[in-house]
Amino acid sequence: MPLKVERGNRVFPASDKASDVTKCPKKYLSFAVVISNVPSDNCVVIGTGGISYPATGSTGDGYKFAEKFGLKVVPPRSALCGIVCDMAAISHLQGLTLKNVRVSASVQGKDIGAFFGEMLFTHFGVSGPIVLSLSSLLNDVQDFSKVRLQIDLKPALDDETLDKRLLRDFDKFKNKQMQNALDELLPKSLIKPENAQANNSQQLAENT
Repeated sequence: MPLKVERGNRVFPASDKASDVTKCPKKYLSFAVVISNVPSDNCVVIGTGGISYPATGSTGDGYKFAEKFGLKVVPPRSALCGIVCDMAAISHLQGLTLKNVRVSASVQGKDIGAFFGEMLFTHFGVSGPIVLSLSSLLNDVQDFSKVRLQIDLKPALDDETLDKRLLRDFDKFKNKQMQNALDELLPKSLIKPENAQANNSQQLAENT
């Protein structure tokens, strides 16, 4: 089956059709049965999937079968999956996709890893290619309340370049409110919380 490798060493069928992945081993096994001299009743192939998506039938039966045959089974852990977050303050970001960003993870201040690419906010937290890759580095964490995710929205810009960009935009839109002055830099749904935080800080300064 022709394959293609995308950013992050993610491998997909060249046709972009998931059905080609299932057809490939089925065709191979059918061919093997025809040319093999081994009686077919001595060979068993069971395709159960893992335990990652029970709604599709991947309920973990394969692990039970393996244990019954005396095979050692390593307890499965989540990997290549979305990350559940506290969405109380960012529920309005659901459905937002960010491209060319950098997401990093740390546990109690210790850097775990970071990936560059595309991510999105969901109803439960964050997902997308770079989040899935990052999740594989967090599957041995016992207490997720100690995990911190950080999103760099402009990883290609250093502090000086970003500062110049902000000053240019503020000058260009000096007759607009702050949230409208950032339209060319950030998605609208990300501007409001930052603007609200700035307003709160200003109010606190005035009160003190």
